Amino acid sequence: MPITRSSISFADEFNTGSVSTLTNAVLGDIWTATIGIYFENIIDADQYAGLKIYADNTSNLLGYGGTTGKQFIFIDSSLASYYNEQYNEYQNLIGAEIQLRDGSGTLGTYTVDSLFFGLYKGVNGMAVICSDNVTLTNKTYNDGKLVVTEAITSGQIGYAVSNTSNNNDYTPTIEINSSQTATWATSSATLDATNTGSPVSLAYKFSGAYETGSLTIDGNGIANDRQSFIIVHTFKIVPISIFIDGSTTEPSDFNGRNNSKYNNLFSNGSGQGAYRLNSVFSNQLTGGISISSVTTSSSNNIVDELPNVAIFDETYLGFNTDYSITNFTILRTSDSEVADVPLVDVKFTVSFDIENATSSPFSNSNTKVKVGIENLNETIDNSEDYIQTYLSDYAITTLGAGAVAGSATGDAASITNYTATYNSATSVSISFDVDFTANGQTQIDANSEPYFSIYAVTQNHTLDYTNSDRSILNVFRGVGISNVLLDPITEVSTQFITAPYDDLATGIDASEIDGFPVQLICGITRFSADWSTRPDLRIDTISQNLVLKNSVTLEEIELDTTSIPVSTFNLIDGEYPNANYSALKGYKIPSSEVRNKIQVYNRFDLDSGDVHYYECVFPFFIRWEYYKQLILTSIPPSIIDTAEDFDGVNYDVYRIDALTNWSLNYRTTFNCSEGSTTFEQDFDYTIPTSDYNSHPDITARSITSFKEDGVTALNGLIESTEKTLIVAEFTYSVAPSAISDFEIELYIEAYENGSPTKIQRISSINSLLSGSWWTDTGAGDGLVLKSIDGSKAVGKAYIDNSILVNYDNYTIYATIYDPKRPTEYLLAENGDNLTDELGNKFIRDF
Repeated sequence: MPITRSSISFADEFNTGSVSTLTNAVLGDIWTATIGIYFENIIDADQYAGLKIYADNTSNLLGYGGTTGKQFIFIDSSLASYYNEQYNEYQNLIGAEIQLRDGSGTLGTYTVDSLFFGLYKGVNGMAVICSDNVTLTNKTYNDGKLVVTEAITSGQIGYAVSNTSNNNDYTPTIEINSSQTATWATSSATLDATNTGSPVSLAYKFSGAYETGSLTIDGNGIANDRQSFIIVHTFKIVPISIFIDGSTTEPSDFNGRNNSKYNNLFSNGSGQGAYRLNSVFSNQLTGGISISSVTTSSSNNIVDELPNVAIFDETYLGFNTDYSITNFTILRTSDSEVADVPLVDVKFTVSFDIENATSSPFSNSNTKVKVGIENLNETIDNSEDYIQTYLSDYAITTLGAGAVAGSATGDAASITNYTATYNSATSVSISFDVDFTANGQTQIDANSEPYFSIYAVTQNHTLDYTNSDRSILNVFRGVGISNVLLDPITEVSTQFITAPYDDLATGIDASEIDGFPVQLICGITRFSADWSTRPDLRIDTISQNLVLKNSVTLEEIELDTTSIPVSTFNLIDGEYPNANYSALKGYKIPSSEVRNKIQVYNRFDLDSGDVHYYECVFPFFIRWEYYKQLILTSIPPSIIDTAEDFDGVNYDVYRIDALTNWSLNYRTTFNCSEGSTTFEQDFDYTIPTSDYNSHPDITARSITSFKEDGVTALNGLIESTEKTLIVAEFTYSVAPSAISDFEIELYIEAYENGSPTKIQRISSINSLLSGSWWTDTGAGDGLVLKSIDGSKAVGKAYIDNSILVNYDNYTIYATIYDPKRPTEYLLAENGDNLTDELGNKFIRDF
């Protein structure tokens, strides 16, 4: 044969020395095959009995019609198999240098001109026509030899580490087949068997995702007409991941090492596989004379070794490995923000421990651990090699050594700062950073989702090639994200405005509120967001919710909700919202009052660079409607009280808030988005509540009604034919010093038919809504008239009979506010109902 293997050895990354047979391997292994070969193309008459080599002038070659006077060398074809083999070899020898020899030495050196099949001396055979003139005639050489002496200057080598049953559309296995041949070829004529110690790197002849590793060839001398070379082939057992198509579910037919979809490169259908190396050498890079052509038949395989291959989390024999992964985390490197999954756009740090309490194999400064990461494309175009197609990078180190980087270069390089730390004989800690290149990020983003495999490989260093416990461990497989996007909204402050105040500057903290029934409060939240590195950030909605919440069971009862559609706002510079939104809440107070407007607006005066500030405003009542049923899909058992209306499932907020573990909460919710990532941020504040009669400075209180003259008492009645004067009196333990020390509000609603949008108010400081049932006492200002009577704070206003809607009963509330401690109380004269003169209309219920 023209090419013969003279030696072979295999070595991996984990063990010292080498073996002559490729033994146990695992997915992800990097192996180096060192192969000695020699080229020898000799036709020897001594090889077969009866075989003769002739040399004569072409004029004596029967049937030859070419130029006479040419030398030819005739090969007897009586042995068909040998004849056919030589014919196949010599077809491409046109232009090659050959020598004719016998026992005495070299008879002549010739250049092959052509081949001719003819008859010579009654024998059929193949004539090798030489371009040289005749020097030998009518010669028969029983011990003759034809020796191809052409110097090898280039070569191409096909190889396979393959699963012969692979039937995928994309074949990532490295194999010789009709559609793809993993072949290297020299880029220039540089091979020389006599030039030793200067290996030539062979580049891939064809592109493909099956391409891994490298191959060099080096001269190894010439002896006995044999041109010898050393081939060093480094290859990777791929693919690392089970899910080569990016699927998030395991293939239904995956059953381990023998499954074709798994692409176990060493499988030959019986759990083992062949490493094959087939070679073609020529004396020219392209065209010219082909010295040798070796087929892929088993008889011509230069290497045919059958290893066992271990898959994820298994031994070579298919049993579960004793190694395991614990304490796995992924953090964004810049700020240690928890990511849980790989990140595409920024550097992240992978950490985990490898445990083995069964064999306690770990030894500091001895045990090696390899880690790797791959991105799995949804489609494969075979335009790049395996490393780049899968952005496959790995790093190997010894326990206790310094930090190392990954092996990949160019766009696939991602691993840095890899360390493996010895904890004990049963545990080691692993940490490494991953940072994809810009081109790598673009490649990953071309998929509908970024799917990754992270793996680790280790073994007991005291075991050799044949009994190694090396295992590849599945650290992570699944979908990653572009980046850990932190919640974008920064709450600067949330304050609450109570009467008589109107702006954030006079707001108070939630803890200062004395949230009694029928108190109208306004929550104002100042917040900001930073668009400097997040131009795609969008605020979609801002919502306010008033909820009763159980701190133990986490049950919630929604009392009120309002939402602002920020996503409909125009954007400034295409990034942040231009907010000038205002919508009426619908309360029966003037629309200009802050407590009746749902708002969000820019605070340009606070902006700094790309950090932009806003304020949002949500008004709400402390709900009081014991007579209105709460419609709930699930009723918390703890709020049920059969003595109450609707068994306690009503809007009497203070009663429920007073129950164990329940509280009233004001919540602002921001819903934002950034690309495909959504955010929901809640900011909750507990609102304290109280009943009507708990002010520490008020010793008595009353509400009385008079005719329009203000003198004739109605004894709790409301006059239907004229205005009714309502007088609210608050007796202080210490007389108020000035009329400016307090403000008074009066509310009226239809008895057991009121709600936040039905109840009507008149205030001593805030304007009156046009068309209100209330009116002032004659000043025309629409305000409650305040006065001080000894230790009493007094507030007066009329009910306008001409506007009052006719109901049988009414409820009237009176409120007094201390500017430094806003507190509201229901005041009544004697606890009786207010009725009309006939006793059947206009009833006030306390």
